[in-house]
Amino acid sequence: MPADSRRRLVVVPGYQYGVALAVCAAVVLAVNSLLALVALAPTTLAVLPRSPTFVTLLAVAELAAIAWLWRRLLVHTHRVAGPWCALEREFGALGEGELDRRLQLRAGDYFTVQAAAINRGLDGLEARIRTVKELAARLKEEPSATNIERLCEALDRLHTSEAPVSTADSSDQTTQRGFTLLELLAVVAIVSILVLVSLPLYLDYSTRTRVSEGLALAGDFKARVVESYYGAGELPESNEAAGLAAPEDYRTGSVEAISLGAGGVITIVYDLPLLGGNNLLILEPVFGEAGVGWICRGAASGGVAFRYLPGECR
Repeated sequence: MPADSRRRLVVVPGYQYGVALAVCAAVVLAVNSLLALVALAPTTLAVLPRSPTFVTLLAVAELAAIAWLWRRLLVHTHRVAGPWCALEREFGALGEGELDRRLQLRAGDYFTVQAAAINRGLDGLEARIRTVKELAARLKEEPSATNIERLCEALDRLHTSEAPVSTADSSDQTTQRGFTLLELLAVVAIVSILVLVSLPLYLDYSTRTRVSEGLALAGDFKARVVESYYGAGELPESNEAAGLAAPEDYRTGSVEAISLGAGGVITIVYDLPLLGGNNLLILEPVFGEAGVGWICRGAASGGVAFRYLPGECR
């Protein structure tokens, strides 16, 4: 490992990227799951707007937060990976015979206590090697049984392994690798972002489709209004006057009631969670030389929002 490797933010990619990826994916998944629950339970948790602009801003803010969290995690894990990087570098130099090398950790690094213990052990090792060198120098100058005995005693204090040192390159080993848990977690997090962006759009589309159901049910009302206008010369002002069933009899899974009022105005009351209290749609007849037209709009008070109106009402 190069001597200047600790100048980089990432010194152990497998560890640092793995931790950062796991934490970011978990946070993204948790936040997006919460927002999805808010969108799916609008009657109790409808606290966030669902406009495309808000969704875009939310996605940008989330990406910025992920970038900040990613950076902070790399900085934090550097305090763990850095000491291991220094350990590898210094012990590599120790193996080359540089017995004066010691672990020098940076401020804020972890394992400072362990590094101090390792340095104390290296001090003791250096002292023993120094003693052996001094005895070898004496033996060279004055070969004697006493000097040989002292040298042997000093060497006996240095415990070595009888097993041969392996020189096999780990890069030659091939392993089969599939999807890891971190990769699967990252995929789930990305999918959650896509769901978060697309869910409000889907809910708007679904609501517009269900609003169109009320317009289809109002077709009979329109026919009665036109028939009464051209036949009797007047407009019915109630369901009963037009020969229609009571407003509540038109209840469906999306529509609560349909009623006929003054001027032949048709009012559709919806029972949709996303609409909340703004659930009134008005169909107002307009008579002209070309025939009868209909103005479709939300009521002045409690009317269906423009975003939920079908194409024929826009």
